[in-house]
Amino acid sequence: MPCAALADPPAPVDTAVPEPAAALRLRRELPLLQAALGPADRLALHQRLWRGWRQVDERTRQLARAWLDGRFAAFCAWMDQPWDAPATWQRLALAHLEHGPRGSGALPIAPDYVLLLLLQPQGEDHPVAAWLRLRAQVAAGPQSLSADEAAPLLSWALQAIEAGVAPQAQGLALVFDLAVRCGEPDLALQAQVQLIGLGAAQALDPAAWLRWLQGEQPLALREPMQGQWLQPRRLAQPAWRAQLRQHLRRPGVQARLARLEQALGVAADEVAGSAQPDSDAAAWRALQALDGCHALAEQGQLNEATAQAVIATGALAPAAVAALDRAVALQALESGDLALANRRLAHARAQVDDPQAREWLAALWPMLLPADDPATAQAAGQAEALARRLRDPAPPEAEDDEAAQWLALANAGDLPAALRPAALAMAARGLQAGAMDAQRLLRRCHLARAAALWRTLLDDPGHAAEARRQLDSEALTSWLPRLHDSPRPHLWTEPAPGRAPGPLLIVPACVDSRHQFAQVRGLQSGLPGHHLLHVNNPELNWYSDRVFDELGALVRQQVLPRFAPEDVCCYFGSMGGHGAMKLALAFGFSAVVFNPQIDLALWAAFRPKERGLLLGARRHASLADFPAAAWARAPMYLAFGSGTADREALSALIPLLRHAPDFQVVVEKFDDPHHAGLVKRIAQGATPAFVQQASQRLAALRTLDPGGPGWQAVPAAEQGAFWQQLDGAARLKREVVCRAGRLYWAESRHCGTRDA
Repeated sequence: MPCAALADPPAPVDTAVPEPAAALRLRRELPLLQAALGPADRLALHQRLWRGWRQVDERTRQLARAWLDGRFAAFCAWMDQPWDAPATWQRLALAHLEHGPRGSGALPIAPDYVLLLLLQPQGEDHPVAAWLRLRAQVAAGPQSLSADEAAPLLSWALQAIEAGVAPQAQGLALVFDLAVRCGEPDLALQAQVQLIGLGAAQALDPAAWLRWLQGEQPLALREPMQGQWLQPRRLAQPAWRAQLRQHLRRPGVQARLARLEQALGVAADEVAGSAQPDSDAAAWRALQALDGCHALAEQGQLNEATAQAVIATGALAPAAVAALDRAVALQALESGDLALANRRLAHARAQVDDPQAREWLAALWPMLLPADDPATAQAAGQAEALARRLRDPAPPEAEDDEAAQWLALANAGDLPAALRPAALAMAARGLQAGAMDAQRLLRRCHLARAAALWRTLLDDPGHAAEARRQLDSEALTSWLPRLHDSPRPHLWTEPAPGRAPGPLLIVPACVDSRHQFAQVRGLQSGLPGHHLLHVNNPELNWYSDRVFDELGALVRQQVLPRFAPEDVCCYFGSMGGHGAMKLALAFGFSAVVFNPQIDLALWAAFRPKERGLLLGARRHASLADFPAAAWARAPMYLAFGSGTADREALSALIPLLRHAPDFQVVVEKFDDPHHAGLVKRIAQGATPAFVQQASQRLAALRTLDPGGPGWQAVPAAEQGAFWQQLDGAARLKREVVCRAGRLYWAESRHCGTRDA
């Protein structure tokens, strides 16, 4: 049924709202167009924007079209349309499809919602409504869409293209995706060739194209290596296609690539040409090794040693590791080696929430019981209880206690001796990784207990090799000897022997490394003269509440008695950058951060899966809570990419700086849309050297006289324009110093980063 609220025109201009306030609100809310909002929130946002657009003058509208590199200019043009115009409804529906939350059960993309947007002004049978509904249905279940479910959607997509309703490139990309799901290789090939011919290969969804290429076995490397090779936008480049043919040798993959070349009209002698060298050679080598393992598995010849050698490189994504584990386990089951099958399935179990490995492991565990053992009946009951636990796992947000259950089973006096090593190994894997499911939200590593269990398995033939690998791992060789528990778990590394004691670098982990520690080996080898203090945040609360209290106690007990504040720098990005900035402001340290979260409420709009955690922090949650004077004692290097959320973080920081009478910051903005891993790209692979250069520059800025050569004073009347220019620039590198309210700036040339 129609929704009356959707048809409401904007309220009349509220003359009580001063125009500057309306402009400020417009500036604050336009970026939220790219946030993952639910239907009701997105509708309310659009209504507010339409009202605000009519409350500002033409000069403000011109400025709005240029905000954040002009990325909202097209939307501003839509706001020139009447609220009840058909284009308005289509734009609102498309916005939800493009930026709505993906894979979130709390805020699903509902096809009925898209229809609802079009019912009132256009009607349910309008062709645009059908096209939008189709897009919504595909977006709502990209992973779970079966062939039977995809078949009618494929028919509708073809009709939408024929009717001219679907944009050609977008429609062909959707046809390709659905054809792959439906098992229509000819149609998928045709759509792909047409996109290449249109020069629109970038419209292909990389995940959909990967499904077409890889067949049944995943070609999945860890990021950033996966993104270095998986670039279907380069399909029009013969050299890139040659790289694929050279490194992927499975017959099925080769056949698909050969058909693509034939459909593109490439002559056989051209296809036979060799690939050109690629700058991402490591990614291609890892891909080739993975594909080679899949080829051996298809022939029934993948042994454990070969699979483990590729897994041990650390280049594979968890899904690929689990796939190799399952392949080895399947061959072991066929040969009757139940112990090997159990070992590899258990490893797969710890990589991903893998239903197949789960089911196989649950069925296999009781089979490991010796039939002639008098304790078999009782142990079988225990094994079946664990099998039920495997088949019905706890929800991802729950605390994981499965490792504890395995440990309890291993220590049970009535467990058959043959099963005890398998149970101990399962417990050790869970304790070392922090959970039996690597994707679990809440994970806490117990390295000392894991090491003790692995040592007990060194004499067990079935687990000795894995035990040696784990005991030689970075976590147990490099982390464990330096790990301390009080007043909060932390890793403390002293300078290398023979090195003069240097400064201290505090490294708070980010979301991805929250249950472990970040860049340990690289910083230890790259900064041998530094003291290193690594902290983490498995609670995932952005170092707030009790976590920040414990960090403060750690600093007061272990840092301040040994180091002057000016000899301490905090370093990392994202959530770790947020923690680094708070520690710097609290204790007068310097900070080197990249893409930090400045405002947790703002970040929550862009991260729906973490929204409850972000908004749940109550104390030490905001940089705005620190007094303005704190900025004078905490010089900071801040790098920002070009993603909307990261650019908005800088916009949220600027008002804090403008209210501080004294501060020293280096702000560098890069044309880089990716949030994660910015530091590796701007430091050009030399991260430790960059951290050292940036921290040394911050130390110099503490006492620098900004009246010297290269520095420019900003008159008080021009400071507002200065900050607007810094906020709006697409890329820049500047040092900014404020002394008693007097503002100065210079070009940033001392931190060793690439050109912005």
